[in-house]
Amino acid sequence: MYRADKSFMRSLKCLDQRLDCSFQWSLERFVITYDRGYGEPLPLTVIETEDQQFRRPRQSDVEFLQRWDLENMRLKDRLSMVTKYMQDYRDQCRRRSRENFRDMTKDDKIQLMNVFGRAMGASKCNSAFRRITPKPKTEAFKVTDKRFHATLGNLSA
Repeated sequence: MYRADKSFMRSLKCLDQRLDCSFQWSLERFVITYDRGYGEPLPLTVIETEDQQFRRPRQSDVEFLQRWDLENMRLKDRLSMVTKYMQDYRDQCRRRSRENFRDMTKDDKIQLMNVFGRAMGASKCNSAFRRITPKPKTEAFKVTDKRFHATLGNLSA
């Protein structure tokens, strides 16, 4: 039965305790697996040469897994990644709030005119609704003073 070198296994276990390397007879290759805590271990990578031939595991395979591992990232890289994410999130929130404000005020110019008018102290804020035009100030009916006509009638008689 094939086994991986002890130094390789030690460096693999230093990377994560749940990683393991075993030989699989069905593939005839070494396979690095990850124990999830339930069920079968999850195969991460098959160790083989460029032309897909058998080879033993070596330190380059551990380095390959380290590049995958986000928890084993340098602090400077992790902080820059988090900073970039937060900047993108803030920009997205600003853009979304601008678009939301624009969409809310796009069709509500009448409401905005009313609010501005009330703030400035105008009476009805110059409503843009259809207005009823007032009737012209002409006499629609005549008021006659009966006393006046009565005195005119007495004078003529």
